[in-house]
Amino acid sequence: MKKQKKQQQSEQPFWTSTKFKKLQQKWYKKLAKEGFADIEQHGSADEWLKTWHNPNSGIFAKQTLESLETRQSFYAECRHALNKPSNFDSKWELWVWRLYSEGLSISEIEKKARCPFRVGKAVKKLIKRIFGRDIPGYHKRRW
Repeated sequence: MKKQKKQQQSEQPFWTSTKFKKLQQKWYKKLAKEGFADIEQHGSADEWLKTWHNPNSGIFAKQTLESLETRQSFYAECRHALNKPSNFDSKWELWVWRLYSEGLSISEIEKKARCPFRVGKAVKKLIKRIFGRDIPGYHKRRW
């Protein structure tokens, strides 16, 4: 009988209850008192992360014009490599490289290809073949 009442009462998610909101406010006050700097924007409907959605801080502030131009020229060279079929051993490698040169991340390409782990190795191999050297970080990140 008690379980049925609890289930009926808890139809709404706990984080929307007044009990949770009071507990949350209590901990926010404790953390603020200790000097904790929260990265979430509380009080907004979505509670976005401040560093992701504020162009004056976070990852956006760390990108300089020079680094953006470097990435742009890297991907331009990647697209240019598509014009030389001898760079690729198979149509699959060509397809992966085309997606990579368009700026898709390794994980996004893996989802499309439905073959995890293989895509990252292929991109790393192609970078070495096309550019004649490893380019640290470029095969791991989406820019």
